[in-house]
Amino acid sequence: MVKVVAAVIEQQGRFLLARRPKGGLYGSLWEFPGGKVEPGETPEEALQRELKEELGIEVEIKEHFLSFPFRSLRLKVDFMVYRTRLKEGELQLHDHDELQWVEAERLEEYALAEPDQLIAKKLQNESARNKSGVPNDQGRGNER
Repeated sequence: MVKVVAAVIEQQGRFLLARRPKGGLYGSLWEFPGGKVEPGETPEEALQRELKEELGIEVEIKEHFLSFPFRSLRLKVDFMVYRTRLKEGELQLHDHDELQWVEAERLEEYALAEPDQLIAKKLQNESARNKSGVPNDQGRGNER
């Protein structure tokens, strides 16, 4: 099974989305940046490598955020998503055609790739809970 990692990069209450170029799988759709885990890599190493290659940045991996299997007619992968913080580097467009910093409440306004919709939904749920005064750790389980 192919393993894929993605980064939830948050800065000033907004999350980084990257738009895939036209053509190819999920072309012109938005995603949380990341990529495939190569043989011999840990998910964290893969995420660091992918973000350096795709965006020219280094991040601090803060915590595991979400894991889930994703199956469609076009894709069968296991996703691992991590909360990260931009550590150094200037954002560059190597594998994407646009970047946007987006508030959780506005994520649904973007045409997200199917697996990324699940990540956005969890971010929106957290944001709604935080605004209602429910602490972050309540209701968290081991999502898969």
